[in-house]
Amino acid sequence: AFFLGSDHTPSDPSNSKFVSYSAQTNTWQIMPKPFWCCAHGYDHSAVNRTGDIYHQFGEGSVGHKYNVATQTWSTYPGVGSVCCMGLEYFSELGGLVVVEGGFGSGSVSLFKESTGQWSTLATGLSMGGYHNFAEYNPVHKVMVGGGGNGSRALYKITATGQVSRLQDAPVELGIQNGAVFTVDPVSGDYLVFTFGQQFYVYNVLTDTWQLRGS
Repeated sequence: AFFLGSDHTPSDPSNSKFVSYSAQTNTWQIMPKPFWCCAHGYDHSAVNRTGDIYHQFGEGSVGHKYNVATQTWSTYPGVGSVCCMGLEYFSELGGLVVVEGGFGSGSVSLFKESTGQWSTLATGLSMGGYHNFAEYNPVHKVMVGGGGNGSRALYKITATGQVSRLQDAPVELGIQNGAVFTVDPVSGDYLVFTFGQQFYVYNVLTDTWQLRGS
């Protein structure tokens, strides 16, 4: 696992960290920090099947890719109009997906590594203006994203690039203001832990929620 980011004072270099954790050895390591690092982590990091890491520092900026095997960084074109969006790697689509609120006109965009180009999968989506998220599902080969400040709106992105609205979540979702939204890599259920200490399980195939504990 990797963490890349800082607290609310990114101008202080001591607050920026690139950290790794090895489950095999149960050890943490502070990695060499890239020169451009970092602001808040938000949901601006992603990982592909080979373990390479992607991170975008702010909106519309250059994206950065870390090759774990060679321990080297490279760049790719960034995208986005707001600071705090969801970035995730979608293997079946061959690249990165960005879900952003855009303050009233949310969108979903795709960066295909084979072409080095961004394309728009959907626009005019209703979701929070920022603090949006995206979470890939390796079992069902879909992605769920949306949320953001004051929002319960969710969208599903399929392996063919189709974007559709799901039923609203029972709680606000997003970075900083809602809940932890993650996926069980065995069952494919999404696990949601709210800041109000509730635990939900979401089945994306049936678009249904279950409260499992509080």
